[in-house]
Amino acid sequence: MEIVTFELAKKLKKKGYPQKSSGDVTMHGTFYYGDGRLYENGGICEVKDAYTADTIYEVMKWMREEKKMHLIVEIADSGWYYTLYPNVRWENDKLKSDTYIMSFKNKASYEKAALAGIEYVLDNLI
Repeated sequence: MEIVTFELAKKLKKKGYPQKSSGDVTMHGTFYYGDGRLYENGGICEVKDAYTADTIYEVMKWMREEKKMHLIVEIADSGWYYTLYPNVRWENDKLKSDTYIMSFKNKASYEKAALAGIEYVLDNLI
C-alpha cells in the first residue's frame, strides 16, 4: 500500500502522529528527512528534522482508534470519493456518529481519495 506524502507526513507529526524513532538521532522504518528525501529502512539523523512515512492504512487506523475519525473510500461512476464520520463511538451496542462529511471532488484512485480524506481531517478536524 502507498505511503503518505511528504507534506502529509509533516502535518501528521504536527498533529501528534506517533513517530517511529528512538532517542534524538534514530528513525525506524520508512521516513522522510526534512528536505523530502525518503528513506525506507530507518536511519541516523536528527529526529526533530524527520517525519515517519507510514502507509495510508496505518494512518487511517490511527485516525480511527486515536482520533475517533472513520474514513471510508468508495467508488462511483465518476471516480473514487471519501466519506468521513467524525466522533465515532458506541452507544447502546450501535456504532454512532453525529454527522458525516463527503467529498465532492472525485479522485482517479482509491489512494488519492484516501489521501484527500486524511488531509481534510488534518486541516480541519484535528
